[in-house]
Amino acid sequence: MLELKEIDGEPNVYVLIIDGIPIPHEDVFAYDFKAYFSIQVRSYSIVEKICSLRFADLPRKSLKMYLACNFDEIEHVESIGIHKTKSKDGFELSFSFEFDFLNWKEFWSVTEYANTFIQVVEASPSIRVELADQHPAQGIRVYFSVNEPEEVIDDAINSKELILSELQDEVISLLKSRVRNDKDSVIMSFDFPEEVRVSCEQYLLYFVQFLKDLGVEATAEVQHQARQVLFSVTPADKDTALDKIRLALATYLQLPASKLVSDDQDILAQRLSANIYHLKGQLALAQAMLQTKDATIEAKQLTIDIQKDLLSGEIVFNSMKDVTPKSEDKEELLGGIVALATYKDKGVEVNLAELYRKLKGLFNDNE
Repeated sequence: MLELKEIDGEPNVYVLIIDGIPIPHEDVFAYDFKAYFSIQVRSYSIVEKICSLRFADLPRKSLKMYLACNFDEIEHVESIGIHKTKSKDGFELSFSFEFDFLNWKEFWSVTEYANTFIQVVEASPSIRVELADQHPAQGIRVYFSVNEPEEVIDDAINSKELILSELQDEVISLLKSRVRNDKDSVIMSFDFPEEVRVSCEQYLLYFVQFLKDLGVEATAEVQHQARQVLFSVTPADKDTALDKIRLALATYLQLPASKLVSDDQDILAQRLSANIYHLKGQLALAQAMLQTKDATIEAKQLTIDIQKDLLSGEIVFNSMKDVTPKSEDKEELLGGIVALATYKDKGVEVNLAELYRKLKGLFNDNE
């Protein structure tokens, strides 16, 4: 049970009492604004105690309680709010987003992020959003209704956190799609397992050398946002068709999952083959390390799925989320040299020398 008791000699200032135990003033500040009680909880240990209660255990008075929090999965969320609504047993949960201007290193501005989040949330009728101080750059607050007073506060937070995480992923995808003009670059987003992120990024960056060997000059850039990697490829010649770049990249990403055949006399094929086998070695090492780790029952299936992708070499292609438009069909590419599909059993045999000849012909075709 949570109670409020006014402090003697300090009008409108209250002490918070949880299960009969007063909470030190430095951990919680409670003030009566007449229209509502404002409660600021600064201590994570006190937040845990409050979250173990039910909403029904909170005072029936109108209140706005803000709990300090530290989310790993949801960026920019600095506090959680619990608000007593006008209805008898109604409550709301709010998530407050605040932005660190001095250390902001995203691809977009704070205002762009906030406005896009508002745009996405407003499309959900059961969720509302408001500006913290009349301007999106000052922060936003997202509200969820809670209509079950017997629900444990922590359970409600966890369920809303999942929804909020999905909303944020949608916001990031929208923002990524605006980072560059599609007329200039091919942009793809990847969500690599942490164990192989560096190795997979190295393989992505080698794509520039792969294009150079095909006679196409281009630059590539890898940037990070939340859990994802944004990979962009920009040809030096703006007349180079991006759909051909995209096709070459889709082919390149599937090579680690293919059986490779190469002419020993072909230097370009040998160099590409060495790069692919280096990646496969790193994936095999990561797979072995995963097997040695203890895993909870919930994490075991995810670990098994990741290991399967590591063993097959499909982890790079399966981690891809194309930001620019691409075909969704699984038709074969380059006359059957490689298929734009996820391999479920055995990879397609690829002759690297023949692959180079096919792709060079593609880029030399002006049509």
